[in-house]
Amino acid sequence: MKFPLKSNPAVNIEITPLIDIVFILVIFFVATSKISESQFLNIDLPESNYLESNEDNLNNQIIVKSNGEIIIGSKTYQYDEINLEMALLDNLTVENVVILSIEKKVYHEQTIAIMDLLQKNNFIDIKIKTLSQ
Repeated sequence: MKFPLKSNPAVNIEITPLIDIVFILVIFFVATSKISESQFLNIDLPESNYLESNEDNLNNQIIVKSNGEIIIGSKTYQYDEINLEMALLDNLTVENVVILSIEKKVYHEQTIAIMDLLQKNNFIDIKIKTLSQ
């Protein structure tokens, strides 16, 4: 009686399930990771030299500082919409151009609120200038 020789069978590794698991892990890590650097946009605002020569002659200038102070003429006010509207009407002339000079770190909410107050009170010609600090 002849017994067959035991040969080593070829070992096969199925990689199809392995690829599926790797793709599921990649999708999981992409979906749950936080992308901290790209959540905010770093925008370089344009600079202009046009207003520098006319800045001394303008009476209708509003300076908005990052600490919440608003300078209209020679008076300083804190950001408060009710008092600010009265200060705008008392210190600015509707017919002239209004220069809104804003520091770079001022929140957009304050800028939009001031622009809204100006437009609500018939100040139509508004120019915006960015201050370095």
